[in-house]
Amino acid sequence: MRTIGPAVAALAALMVGAATAGAAEDTSLKDKATVLGQTIKSDTKEAGHEIARDAQAVGHKAKEVGHAVADGARKTGHAVAQGAKKASREVAKGAHETKQALTSK
Repeated sequence: MRTIGPAVAALAALMVGAATAGAAEDTSLKDKATVLGQTIKSDTKEAGHEIARDAQAVGHKAKEVGHAVADGARKTGHAVAQGAKKASREVAKGAHETKQALTSK
């Protein structure tokens, strides 16, 4: 029994050491998982903020484009109106000149 006692004690010490190392590894893995989870949360939050900023910039640009289109349409409408006004004056002037030419003979 004397030879079995030291072997059992050594085996018990080895098992305790392995269990302690396993517990340390479990804690280390838990710590790593916690850090990874926090990193993912932080990165996701940062990406969300970046998307919001970009969406706001796109919205601002869309608003600018909308104003530019409306302004261009207004200017085009004004130019068409002016052209029609000028054309109608020229037609009226031509009709008046024709009338005068016909009545003066």
